[in-house]
Amino acid sequence: MKKILVFIFVLFTALMLFSQTQEVIADSLHGEELLQYIINNYKTTTTLGYENAKDTLYALIDLHDTDQLTCVYSGFTITLDLEADPSTDADTESHKSDLHKPYIAANAVRVM
Repeated sequence: MKKILVFIFVLFTALMLFSQTQEVIADSLHGEELLQYIINNYKTTTTLGYENAKDTLYALIDLHDTDQLTCVYSGFTITLDLEADPSTDADTESHKSDLHKPYIAANAVRVM
């Protein structure tokens, strides 16, 4: 049994390592030249802004076909009123300083 588990672990690890691919960009550039290349080719010129980005995230990206939004941490689900501002139902408390966690988490769930 132990050999089977070790084999499965090694196989899984190998699959994870080889399934990740990277695209090489500007392989001949270094330092300031590479930085300028990345800025020129990947920097955005406009953003949605905080409120519009939240609305887009909740109403277009994370919304299920049943107009429901589910917290990835707890499984807590709400049904959005699509006629209203999506972030009003999804996020009752503004967390502007916590943008690295773009998923909803209801106040009652956060306290658990």
